[in-house]
Amino acid sequence: MLEVTRTVNDNLTDHPMLLSYMEWQGMIQGEPSPVMGSLRLGDVLQLRNMDKEQFMADYEKFVREREDGLHHTSDNEEYMLYGRIPCVVQLPIQDMLDAEMAECSYNIALAEFGRKWLEEAFKIKEPSILMGTGIEGLTADSRIMSGEYSVADCAVPYNQDFEGMEDVRGVFRILTAIPLVMVIDTRQANGRMMPESMEQLLLPEYKDSIMYPDDGHMLDSIMLTYFYHAAGIEGVYKFRKNAIGGAHPSQMIKPGGLEKKPFIMLMPWIFATIKAKEDGMCLVWPGDGAPILPLVITKKQDGTEKERELFHFLTGERTGQIFRSQGCFPSSCAEVENQLPGKLRFIGWDFLYQEDLLDIIAECRKIMEEREDDSYEADHSGGTTGGR
Repeated sequence: MLEVTRTVNDNLTDHPMLLSYMEWQGMIQGEPSPVMGSLRLGDVLQLRNMDKEQFMADYEKFVREREDGLHHTSDNEEYMLYGRIPCVVQLPIQDMLDAEMAECSYNIALAEFGRKWLEEAFKIKEPSILMGTGIEGLTADSRIMSGEYSVADCAVPYNQDFEGMEDVRGVFRILTAIPLVMVIDTRQANGRMMPESMEQLLLPEYKDSIMYPDDGHMLDSIMLTYFYHAAGIEGVYKFRKNAIGGAHPSQMIKPGGLEKKPFIMLMPWIFATIKAKEDGMCLVWPGDGAPILPLVITKKQDGTEKERELFHFLTGERTGQIFRSQGCFPSSCAEVENQLPGKLRFIGWDFLYQEDLLDIIAECRKIMEEREDDSYEADHSGGTTGGR
């Protein structure tokens, strides 16, 4: 339940849907200002002559209605679009489709990684359009790679922030991405320099100093392969040695949410913008580019006109603006101004199309889950020193 004696930012940490509700009420556009965020919720309501009890009651109703909507479409068995996307943009995307593409059916739920979500997608029917963050499963799926799915005829120009990220095979298009950045707790520096790049996170001076994002399935994604790609399997071992553990990003941004006090927190940009507002915290966009977890889309080549219209809509400016404004997820649509503080870093399609990609991810995950491994030096004394 919302607490009027706590700050707006504290309430947002525990109740993410409050952001959408405040926008719906016309109180903010995008994120609350630093001043509003630091004020107690009750004081903000008083300044706006809003009744506290009514605000709380309307918020609970708003949440119930949205949650009912969330649960409904994941059971839909008749759909053109099968999508698994981050929760913060799920409702805005659904609302947009309901308002502007009402004849197009969809099955949308929370983002998933790995391969299991695709089995669910194909269990009932072959989706006409697939949209999701689990790129590592998509590129390994023979049904998608059989030639039936293609975006080669997509005419929407790529945003310059995504330059060089086109899939030359024409199977997928990156719609948006989750950039991973660093938040530094300067109070934990102990004389150490702040890292400026992802590669620097592998330096021995950061031993037992890094917290990485782990929401229960993010280690099934390509997140760790950026270290593998840069420094081989040794890079993953070095990262593990420097990591003190993983935590859900919402836990990282919650004051007092972490028992351990990391020097460096690696987290999605949307969460980092919140965490960086705390005293002593500093957001660092990696100088070598923020590694991205891409959210991609593909479609069947023999789709109907209505399905092609839906695909075009999803790759266009309207959807791109929602990704950017609601989730800090930059859009690949050229018409969207992403206003990024730095460049994006993509692991590359050649790497993603490797036949053993899922094996590489599984090996990286195993390394992170085996917190102690004294046999590493003996077993890997002549091992890989660079990524593929």
